Amino acid sequence: MLLKIFNGRNVFLQLIIVVMYFLLVISMPVRLVENSGFNPLYLSFYNLLSGNPILIKISFIILIIISVLSTQFFSISFGLMKRLHYHFLLIAPLMMFSYVNAWVVSPVLFSLPLVILGVQLLFGISNKDRAIEELAYSAITLSLASLFYTVLIWDIVILILALFLFRQFNLREVLIVLSSYVIPYIYLFSWYFMKGNLSIKFNEFIVVFQNIRIDFNMHQPFLETVMIIAILLFSIMIVYNVFANIRNKLIQIRIYTSFLFWGLVFSILLLPFAGTMMPYHFILILFCVAIIASIYFAELKNNWLFEGFILLFLLHNFYLMYQIYYA
Repeated sequence: MLLKIFNGRNVFLQLIIVVMYFLLVISMPVRLVENSGFNPLYLSFYNLLSGNPILIKISFIILIIISVLSTQFFSISFGLMKRLHYHFLLIAPLMMFSYVNAWVVSPVLFSLPLVILGVQLLFGISNKDRAIEELAYSAITLSLASLFYTVLIWDIVILILALFLFRQFNLREVLIVLSSYVIPYIYLFSWYFMKGNLSIKFNEFIVVFQNIRIDFNMHQPFLETVMIIAILLFSIMIVYNVFANIRNKLIQIRIYTSFLFWGLVFSILLLPFAGTMMPYHFILILFCVAIIASIYFAELKNNWLFEGFILLFLLHNFYLMYQIYYA
């Protein structure tokens, strides 16, 4: 039913559903995640927001709105999603808030808008012969994202991968990406040097590469176990169906979709580096799934199975909100 509405042309009804659901999401209490590890930009905002629930809620709303809307519009501009189809405005919050630790302001959430902007700049290089500025801006943007959530420093791998997907290999462009990426870190560590705590901060930074572990709680309640299995099945089916039909797409759309797939894989591979931020890292993975799902749903005719998944996720989200509100 919901997918049928979002595949239609009744934009007004689509937006009403999205707004009503979003108002429910933001009505929930939101907490600020304590900084853990080397996340220097997040630490600055943590000190600013700490102890002020109004600022915490405002930051939460702004970060969610920017992330979802910017992805919707850049996906349309690059042909990934159809105009007048707003699946992503529903699917993104539906996936992002499918677990209880989503109602938080965290390093991951702060980094998300910058990651989206960095990817948007990367997509823009595929249509240009010379893309030095776009590459530099994208590298700096993703580097700044990693200063909110340092685990994302591994995004440099995605940047290099993008050069192979979007362009012919060019050593000069690789060097531009690498040099641009380290600029924010040069400024940051120069500041630490001036303050006299360079060695302490550098040791904190190194721990990011040493603290590798996977700490899953295997004793989940039955309902949460069912939802985890449902989300896994949904994600696998979506990815499979997208790539099963990818030959029908334009070459440029294939490249963009392939990049998003590797972005999803990469976000999963970063889990062992997340450390204490692992419960909040899932929002990044689910956001990637939401993008790929929205691409598929825009082309999908009526399908009772995916309608069932969407209804299940929606009911589960209502249940989570009920638990949080009355906790």
